[in-house]
Parts: sequence; C-alpha cells; structure tokens
Amino acid sequence: MTLMIADPPTSGTRLGVGFDAGRGRSRNEAWKTTIGTRPVPARFALLPEGKKRWNRMGLSAVLQISILTFFVVMPIFFPERIEQLK
Repeated sequence: MTLMIADPPTSGTRLGVGFDAGRGRSRNEAWKTTIGTRPVPARFALLPEGKKRWNRMGLSAVLQISILTFFVVMPIFFPERIEQLK
C-alpha cells in the first residue's frame, strides 16, 4: 500500500480555497464576547406530555379516506376517455 502526503502549494495567490485556505486568517472570536461570562441557569427537566388529539387524527383520517375514495370512484362513474388531439 502506497501512502502519499501532499505538501501545501507555495503559490502566492490565496483565494481561500485549497490546502492553504485557513492560513494567515485571524479567527473570529466575536461570539465569545456576545455570549459573555455570566452563568445562566438551565432546567434539565422533561417537558410535560402533550394532550392526545384523537379528534384531529380522526378528522384527518376521514378526509384522507374520502379523497382517496373520490379518486378511485371517479373512473367508475365517468368511464369515457378524453380523446387526444392529433
């Protein structure tokens, strides 16, 4: 097995791409000053259980079944085919 190690290019142009993309840049540390050093209290308790919404699930199921039934039954009631123009 051959292992190749690529040396960074020594080109004078730095367009922010390639092997030398991160060299010579100062790191943006503004987020540290924005967050600050003051401790913030946190609650690690679980959220309460939500209410069961069986009526909405039932309504959704009825609507979906009725739409499916509509599209399945339409060809039975209207069996004519649309003639294609040539």
